[in-house]
Amino acid sequence: MMNDQSRMAKNALHLAQRMNEQGLMDDKIFRTVRNINDGFTSINMNSEEIRTLRKRESISQGVLAIALGMSVESVKKWEKGVTAPCGASLRLLNIIAAKGIDAVML
Repeated sequence: MMNDQSRMAKNALHLAQRMNEQGLMDDKIFRTVRNINDGFTSINMNSEEIRTLRKRESISQGVLAIALGMSVESVKKWEKGVTAPCGASLRLLNIIAAKGIDAVML
Protein backbone atom coordinates (compact mmCIF):
# COMPACT_ATOMS: atom_id res chain seq x y z
CA MET A 1 0.00 0.00 0.00
CA MET A 2 1.38 3.40 -1.00
CA ASN A 3 1.63 5.97 1.80
CA ASP A 4 0.83 9.65 1.28
CA GLN A 5 4.47 10.64 0.99
CA SER A 6 5.16 7.98 -1.65
CA ARG A 7 2.06 9.02 -3.55
CA MET A 8 3.14 12.66 -3.46
CA ALA A 9 6.64 11.74 -4.65
CA LYS A 10 5.16 9.73 -7.52
CA ASN A 11 2.84 12.62 -8.43
CA ALA A 12 5.74 15.11 -8.26
CA LEU A 13 7.78 12.93 -10.60
CA HIS A 14 4.84 12.62 -13.00
CA LEU A 15 4.35 16.40 -12.96
CA ALA A 16 8.08 16.98 -13.50
CA GLN A 17 8.04 14.60 -16.45
CA ARG A 18 5.10 16.40 -18.04
CA MET A 19 6.72 19.79 -17.45
CA ASN A 20 9.95 18.53 -19.01
CA GLU A 21 8.13 17.13 -22.04
CA GLN A 22 6.42 20.48 -22.57
CA GLY A 23 9.69 22.41 -22.25
CA LEU A 24 8.69 23.97 -18.92
CA MET A 25 11.41 22.20 -16.91
CA ASP A 26 15.06 21.97 -17.84
CA ASP A 27 16.46 18.49 -18.51
CA LYS A 28 19.01 18.74 -15.69
CA ILE A 29 16.38 19.67 -13.11
CA PHE A 30 14.16 16.85 -14.37
CA ARG A 31 17.02 14.34 -14.09
CA THR A 32 17.68 15.57 -10.55
CA VAL A 33 14.05 15.03 -9.57
CA ARG A 34 13.92 11.67 -11.37
CA ASN A 35 17.15 10.37 -9.86
CA ILE A 36 16.31 11.16 -6.27
CA ASN A 37 16.68 8.01 -4.24
CA ASP A 38 13.29 6.47 -3.51
CA GLY A 39 14.29 6.33 0.13
CA PHE A 40 14.97 10.07 0.21
CA THR A 41 12.49 11.73 2.51
CA SER A 42 11.82 15.42 2.06
CA ILE A 43 12.12 17.37 5.26
CA ASN A 44 9.82 20.37 5.63
CA MET A 45 11.68 23.66 5.78
CA ASN A 46 10.48 26.76 7.59
CA SER A 47 11.02 30.35 6.45
CA GLU A 48 14.22 30.83 8.45
CA GLU A 49 15.73 27.57 7.18
CA ILE A 50 15.05 28.54 3.57
CA ARG A 51 16.54 32.01 4.06
CA THR A 52 19.59 30.54 5.84
CA LEU A 53 20.08 27.96 3.08
CA ARG A 54 19.91 30.65 0.39
CA LYS A 55 22.40 32.84 2.22
CA ARG A 56 24.72 29.86 2.86
CA GLU A 57 24.76 29.24 -0.89
CA SER A 58 25.32 32.98 -1.52
CA ILE A 59 22.48 33.22 -4.01
CA SER A 60 19.66 35.69 -4.51
CA GLN A 61 15.98 34.88 -4.27
CA GLY A 62 15.91 35.11 -8.07
CA VAL A 63 18.65 32.51 -8.52
CA LEU A 64 16.95 30.17 -6.06
CA ALA A 65 13.65 30.64 -7.91
CA ILE A 66 15.33 29.72 -11.21
CA ALA A 67 16.99 26.66 -9.68
CA LEU A 68 13.61 25.45 -8.40
CA GLY A 69 11.61 26.41 -11.47
CA MET A 70 9.50 28.73 -9.31
CA SER A 71 8.72 32.44 -9.27
CA VAL A 72 10.65 34.93 -7.16
CA GLU A 73 7.33 35.77 -5.52
CA SER A 74 7.02 32.15 -4.32
CA VAL A 75 10.49 32.25 -2.76
CA LYS A 76 9.66 35.57 -1.07
CA LYS A 77 6.45 34.10 0.36
CA TRP A 78 8.36 31.07 1.67
CA GLU A 79 10.95 33.28 3.34
CA LYS A 80 8.21 35.41 4.92
CA GLY A 81 6.37 32.31 6.15
CA VAL A 82 3.24 33.17 4.15
CA THR A 83 3.38 29.86 2.28
CA ALA A 84 5.64 26.82 2.38
CA PRO A 85 7.32 24.81 -0.37
CA CYS A 86 5.99 21.36 -1.18
CA GLY A 87 6.35 18.64 -3.78
CA ALA A 88 9.22 18.93 -6.24
CA SER A 89 10.28 22.34 -4.88
CA LEU A 90 10.67 20.95 -1.38
CA ARG A 91 12.61 17.95 -2.68
CA LEU A 92 14.95 20.24 -4.64
CA LEU A 93 15.45 22.44 -1.56
CA ASN A 94 16.41 19.31 0.37
CA ILE A 95 18.91 18.40 -2.36
CA ILE A 96 20.41 21.90 -2.22
CA ALA A 97 20.66 21.61 1.57
CA ALA A 98 22.45 18.26 1.29
CA LYS A 99 24.59 18.78 -1.81
CA GLY A 100 24.72 22.49 -2.59
CA ILE A 101 23.21 24.63 -5.31
CA ASP A 102 25.42 23.10 -8.02
CA ALA A 103 23.51 19.83 -7.65
CA VAL A 104 20.46 21.42 -9.30
CA MET A 105 21.92 24.17 -11.50
CA LEU A 106 22.94 23.89 -15.14
